Amino acid sequence: MGHKKNNIKKEILSEAVRVFAKIGYNGTSMRSIARAVGVSAAALYNHFPSKENLYQQALKQAFTDKGNNLLKDLSNGNSAQQRLT
Repeated sequence: MGHKKNNIKKEILSEAVRVFAKIGYNGTSMRSIARAVGVSAAALYNHFPSKENLYQQALKQAFTDKGNNLLKDLSNGNSAQQRLT
């Protein structure tokens, strides 16, 4: 059950990043994110106690993903010009 719970949390964060980026914090509701993920608003609140908490965790996830991709690209052994491209 814990694995499934982690997967849904990751799915919620991924969708939240997309929705917040598209609509902005003020235009986004917990219900709209829940609907986009295909869960109830109550289920969403089981993972994230508030919209602010979800937003903070979504931002953290987005920057972590971007940082990991950047580190991967920078450490791939290509020349500086290839890495820059």
